[in-house]
Amino acid sequence: MRMTEQQRAIVEVARNNDDLIARARAGTGKTSVIEMIGRDQMQKKVLLLCFNKSIERAATARMPNNMTCRTFHSIGFATHGKYFQNRMNLRFMTKQIAKRIGHSDAITNAARYTIKRFTSSDSQVITGWHVPRECYAGKPKDEHNALKEEIVCAARKIWLLKNSYKERDVPVDFDDYLKAFELDGARVRGRYDTIIVDEAQDITPRDIAIINKIPGQRIMAGDDYQQIYAWRGSINSLDAIGGIDHNLFLTQSFRFGEAIANAANNVLSLLQHDCPPLMGLKSINSDIRWDNKPDGRHTVLCRTNSGLLSETLSAIRLGKSVHVIGTLMESVNLLESAWYMSIGEMSKVKHPTLLMCGDWESVVEMSKDDTELGAIVRQVELYSSIIPTICEELRCAGEKPEHKADVILSSVHRAKGREWEVVRLADDFPELIQYSKKEKRYTIKKFEVFTLYVAVTRAMHTLFANSVMSQINGWREMLCE
Repeated sequence: MRMTEQQRAIVEVARNNDDLIARARAGTGKTSVIEMIGRDQMQKKVLLLCFNKSIERAATARMPNNMTCRTFHSIGFATHGKYFQNRMNLRFMTKQIAKRIGHSDAITNAARYTIKRFTSSDSQVITGWHVPRECYAGKPKDEHNALKEEIVCAARKIWLLKNSYKERDVPVDFDDYLKAFELDGARVRGRYDTIIVDEAQDITPRDIAIINKIPGQRIMAGDDYQQIYAWRGSINSLDAIGGIDHNLFLTQSFRFGEAIANAANNVLSLLQHDCPPLMGLKSINSDIRWDNKPDGRHTVLCRTNSGLLSETLSAIRLGKSVHVIGTLMESVNLLESAWYMSIGEMSKVKHPTLLMCGDWESVVEMSKDDTELGAIVRQVELYSSIIPTICEELRCAGEKPEHKADVILSSVHRAKGREWEVVRLADDFPELIQYSKKEKRYTIKKFEVFTLYVAVTRAMHTLFANSVMSQINGWREMLCE
């Protein structure tokens, strides 16, 4: 394989057994440089930790024989997960578990999501810090501490049941056994000279704790500007891991041309970071369009599940065949549950996020600071009583396979790692700055900038920009005031 100068520098540092961070911007050949490291040192045993199962399968087919490709969950399964297999497909039966631990259904449900936060952390015990804000935000402030203490108590009881080998009725999920694996010392079967972590910007504090317990050279590869999973406990390990001296960049993209690279750099300019700019490939013709009207087959990227639902409905009503990356039913169920919660029919509310909030007043209050909830509240106000009809229409519409659809639709989170010839950005992206009364100045919404950057860099040839992109230059001036 022919190397660029940036790739060669990374391979040479890796050859010296030094720990390093490879900050690989969008489309810059991160997977290729990981392969180069493996082939350059065939005498070493390398463990490549992948973000998910699909990436692991692709890596296994591509990487040299001295590299073992695994997900974090698969290394935990070998020593811990296999003992809980019979409980991994069980449903969390809130009423039955609440009765066993002596707490209400609402507290038990809150404890369930508290455990989810705990299992993604590097904490040794469950504390009030792990209780999701949604569980208490709608309650009076003077009740917060007592409520959190009760939720923590319930969560600790459930955690003990999850970890009991004699237990038969309380479900165990992938994060549960991986947390147990980390707490027990993260002893990986086999010995490795080098540990490479792919998509390192999106791993959790628990995963970092696991990496630090495995002996060997550490190589962290990822793009800190693509850290868009903070909502589920991930952190930017490229900055958090510590003790790594070499910090190298990959900035030459092979996915798109200069126009799209410039658009991505313009988005990132709001962060005011002093980093090398992303460079487009001169041999690729790419362009930015502002007319919002793709002629032929294209992909629409949405910021929220609610926006995804609206765009899908519009395409169906225009007679277009559609394919939704992931599942459209997530968006349908969210909208339907929101409608029933807003009219007080709680027995029909099925979506877990809304169940955590407890009531519609809490959802409306939290929507002021939450992009997803803000979008769903606006849709409930817009569509009101016709929401059940809309949801049924979407369920009956059907989908085409991706390669046959006129319009491909996806949330940005589902689109990560993908690329398409023509991309249109939906108009459900929020503003990228906000006024801070405390600091008396405009501040950046960092994770919204990251999300827009990921969306822009999915396009290979043509990007249909949205209204948010047209405001970036003005926002940059406001941040400098």
